[in-house]
Amino acid sequence: TAGGAALPASPAARVLGWAGPAAPGREALLQLLRAMLPPRLLLPERRLEALLERHLEVQRATHSWVPAAKFSLLTDPQDSAALIPTVTAQVLDAHSDEVWHVQFSHDGTMLATASKDASVAIWDVKSSVEVVLRHRLTEIEESVEGAEEAGSDGRDSPGASGASGGGRRGRRGMAPVLPLQPPGSNKGSPVTYVAWSPDDTRILTCGNDRKQSYLVKMWDVRTGALLRAFERHTDHVTAVAWMPDGSKFFSGGLDNRMIRWAADGDAEEIQDHMRVNDLALSANGALLVSITGESEVNVQRLATKRTATHDFERAEASCTSLCLSADGRYLLLNLSSGEVVMYDLNEAADDRLSEPVRRFRGQKQGRYIIRSCFGGSEQALVCSGSEDSQVYVWSRCTGELLEVLPGHAGTVNAVAWNPRDPYMLASASDDRTVRIWSTRDKVRDAMNAKGKAQLVA
Repeated sequence: TAGGAALPASPAARVLGWAGPAAPGREALLQLLRAMLPPRLLLPERRLEALLERHLEVQRATHSWVPAAKFSLLTDPQDSAALIPTVTAQVLDAHSDEVWHVQFSHDGTMLATASKDASVAIWDVKSSVEVVLRHRLTEIEESVEGAEEAGSDGRDSPGASGASGGGRRGRRGMAPVLPLQPPGSNKGSPVTYVAWSPDDTRILTCGNDRKQSYLVKMWDVRTGALLRAFERHTDHVTAVAWMPDGSKFFSGGLDNRMIRWAADGDAEEIQDHMRVNDLALSANGALLVSITGESEVNVQRLATKRTATHDFERAEASCTSLCLSADGRYLLLNLSSGEVVMYDLNEAADDRLSEPVRRFRGQKQGRYIIRSCFGGSEQALVCSGSEDSQVYVWSRCTGELLEVLPGHAGTVNAVAWNPRDPYMLASASDDRTVRIWSTRDKVRDAMNAKGKAQLVA
């Protein structure tokens, strides 16, 4: 009351022995009521808390691509278009022929694009909606004098020559920062694959032109200089993958060889294999995954040399490409039947893979190599190119097709998600372009900011 005196206890309070509104009194009253009422009329303890937590779990399961900080009991999760990059933020047209591969650096600050036009373009990532060309990695087929005019100092690149003819130093005729080739000047080797070193200071490229002796090339990302060429393959080199410390890497090719190289040029181990169509290493270097022949997938534990395999021959579908999740647990495989399948490698036996844990359907594939990737917040999304010129995005947890992104005018050969930005996606196409995709809000904000800057100017 206003004078501070306590109200007299009501008859009911005296009968129930209620000591007042303090916590001990409330708990005593609840215990008395539980003893007096039948169980079917009582809620279990902490029931409301359990219901609210279960609601959040359902939100997370059905919207796994949404960052945890964006879940709320007050509102439903945002629709996928607000959190998935579905809007073209930029079209990169520096290449003069089909673009076959695309890959972000590990720190997300750079992008590499590989093309049939015999070049790899290195781009600086300025934001989720903007990248800027840094330089291109390509061999200038000119005399030494011509190369020097382009900016080369004519000296060999650092590093000793490898043993047994494995690798050789960068030659004169390599410009540190290389000019763009004009359209139609495709004189070199088409580049089919790129791989960033773990520290993002070097990049490996490989191609399929007999004139270039099926080389794997190592480049300095900062300067654009060729550091070394690795010569042991006798047919198209299909893929390369770095060991975690950057001192070694693997290469595979259609010459039935898989080679482990030292970065200084030595071919340390050559395995006679079926032809290698693709390969990848887990981030911790424990697993080497490869596609050999037409349809066999091999998961080798490098410490024990034990290999789990799966052959798609019975399914009448060849396996064209693979992608490992960042934690090395999940494996994506693109099949020529027009399906992307996912395996949980934690469930693999010593000698065979388990059944796929998820199948992603909708994209078109049959004639060409199409590449897929993981992406989004906590890699909760799966993305793939397609022969119908579109990009497909699914939920990794449910397999639900979330988005189909039109825009390209040719087969989308490869996709890559920025590992540091869940709202940035890149796609490479036969239409000679690379598209940068972002969310509608980020694209709108960038357009508004640009408009304001133009007004100020």
